[in-house]
Amino acid sequence: YVVHTLEELVADDYVIVYFHGSTPRHKMPGLGWLRRCYQSIDRRLKKNLKGLFLVHPTLWLRTIVTMTRPFI
Repeated sequence: YVVHTLEELVADDYVIVYFHGSTPRHKMPGLGWLRRCYQSIDRRLKKNLKGLFLVHPTLWLRTIVTMTRPFI
């Protein structure tokens, strides 16, 4: 749904704000899910993405973002 909506709305640069605070550990998305989400985004949409803001990230999320940043 999100990718379909982005394809319709995104003609210019955009940012994504992800709210992660106060999420119980058993309800957090896994690394595989986050990877599949990133891979499902079209190259055109990735190119127009100018920022990703993480609001209240946990240590786990900060570690994953730090480790994957060089590859993205």
